[in-house]
Amino acid sequence: MKNWTIKKRILFGFGGLLAVTIALGIFAKLRVTTINHHFSEVANVSLPSMNFLTAANAAALEDQAIIFKHIYSTTDAEMDAFEAKMRANAKAVADGLDGYKKILPDGQSRGLFENVLACQAKYLDFRKEILTLSRAATNATTSSALASKAAKELDPLAQQYNDALTAC
Repeated sequence: MKNWTIKKRILFGFGGLLAVTIALGIFAKLRVTTINHHFSEVANVSLPSMNFLTAANAAALEDQAIIFKHIYSTTDAEMDAFEAKMRANAKAVADGLDGYKKILPDGQSRGLFENVLACQAKYLDFRKEILTLSRAATNATTSSALASKAAKELDPLAQQYNDALTAC
């Protein structure tokens, strides 16, 4: 390098600077592409998934509260209104889960989703049983006993269902 002319030194300096600039440009382009990919995944999968699952979870939680209102209701008209609201919530849950099913991201999420469906089936079976018993309850003592049974058995089942929804 001591024997280099000024011309060679200047060319070598600018050439090195140009090589570093090109390398940094390529690195930046790769990083921006990666960020764009992750952003697209968030925008196209994660956010819609959260919207679908949040709607399903909110409807499921409201449904659980309505069960106890149904148990303590005293007229058939009140029970019919609560059952109509539960049907609407069941549709909201089904719509949310259907929307989520269409955009499931990967194998692990599919396994978690299958767990949600299994929990939902158990929950709906128990809800049907409780609603039938609620219709048959004729006094406050029977309703209280039924509410106690529902709380005892429904709470762990509802918690499992909500946990499964949250895990997705």
